[in-house]
Amino acid sequence: MSSIKRYFSEIQFRNLKNDINKGANPFPNTIQTSGGELDLQIRQDNKFNIYYKGNSLAEVQAKIDSYKIRIHNKFDPIGCADKDVKKRFPKHRFLKSGEYITISLGRDEFLKFFHKKIIKALCSKIKAVNNGEEIAFEQSLMTDNLHCEDFIIIDRQVGGGGLKGFLDLLALKKIEKGKYRFVVLEIKLGNNIELKGKVVKQIEGYMDYISKNINSFQKCYENNYKQKKEIGLFPEYFPNVIKIDKLVEGKIVVGLYSVLGDQYIDELTKKYPGWMKDKNIIQFKNKLKSII
Repeated sequence: MSSIKRYFSEIQFRNLKNDINKGANPFPNTIQTSGGELDLQIRQDNKFNIYYKGNSLAEVQAKIDSYKIRIHNKFDPIGCADKDVKKRFPKHRFLKSGEYITISLGRDEFLKFFHKKIIKALCSKIKAVNNGEEIAFEQSLMTDNLHCEDFIIIDRQVGGGGLKGFLDLLALKKIEKGKYRFVVLEIKLGNNIELKGKVVKQIEGYMDYISKNINSFQKCYENNYKQKKEIGLFPEYFPNVIKIDKLVEGKIVVGLYSVLGDQYIDELTKKYPGWMKDKNIIQFKNKLKSII
């Protein structure tokens, strides 16, 4: 396999750490105070994605002396950038490439572009686009597990390195102080017919792939965690560094549409006895009976 490397090279990381933590409003603070609505995930090739409610707000490539920003044109980045009071990002600085619009920024421009007014404008555009219930459910899991040291959702939409497809969420379960284990989370709505059995092949494929390439995944996410902690994306009480063991667990997480969900999960557990409800199948229900 080609190795998975979702962490920054040394020079890019050093520059990024400095560039996003300048001034009175460092970018990690913007993320930490968003209640989980904003999220930063490191990608291959010194790139990272900024997410808003599970939608990619921007893809950023960190170069040695600059940043290349890529935003979908449906979010009108040119119009949003015009919200900058000082008008530092005029239209001629943007380039169109298919469905995306790009802009190159100097190192001192990162925080100026990702200013709260421009971010707010981009978020408003994203709100107007309905990207589906499954993303909303996935996002609720992310936000409801913020700042949980015992169970850290370390990445979303994990792919690359030869992995077929993208697994939904990758978590780290605390085993003991400073030691964690991978947990693959496959997210499904209760009305998703894949719950009848296909989801098992998906999640077991992801688990098997990580197990076969565990050394690469360990190195990747130990570095991924360390860099996120160092730039301020985790609370102070989280450990500075972690170790990840060689075991891999998996959980199928089901939400909404519980009537169909119950039926599909029942079929799944009969076909695959190793997958059991309330053990490695977690179902969320919004029933009011017990609280009325």
